[in-house]
Amino acid sequence: MPATHARVVRRRGFTIVELLVTIGIIGLLVALLMPAIHAAREAARRAQCQSQLRQVGIAMQHYVDVHKEFPLAAQLPSVTPEKPSIVSVLGPFIEENRDVFGCPDDVEYFAVEGVSYEYPVTRIGGKTRPQLEDNRKLSEVWALFDFEAFHGSEGQVGARNVLFADGHVEPF
Repeated sequence: MPATHARVVRRRGFTIVELLVTIGIIGLLVALLMPAIHAAREAARRAQCQSQLRQVGIAMQHYVDVHKEFPLAAQLPSVTPEKPSIVSVLGPFIEENRDVFGCPDDVEYFAVEGVSYEYPVTRIGGKTRPQLEDNRKLSEVWALFDFEAFHGSEGQVGARNVLFADGHVEPF
């Protein structure tokens, strides 16, 4: 009897082990990228908050140019309800765009108060620029600031954004 040689046909493909290793590597790369993506989103929200505060600062500068003094507005609408909110006072100077008064990282106060920023009315309300400059430069006087540390832990540098009386914004 002649010997027959059985031909073994091998398929070219991936084994289950190769597929599992590939999936594991992809999962590891995704896990390494997630913190970077999260940090980039946080930075974008912080930058949007700063941009919106700059717009409010421009509106406040226009208000002071017209009225010659800083507004007598509520610190927060619920804290001093007898006074108009800073949103309604500055609204005509910002095309009634109330969205700029909300920080993107604020998930609590904007929905209730209509504003994410606190206005130190007792320190600057009703005062002129020269009156504020008696004690400090306008670049050192807080005009509006995040009500809470929306951008990090309390005390952490950059956790709050601050609008100064001269119109510039800095993380604090």
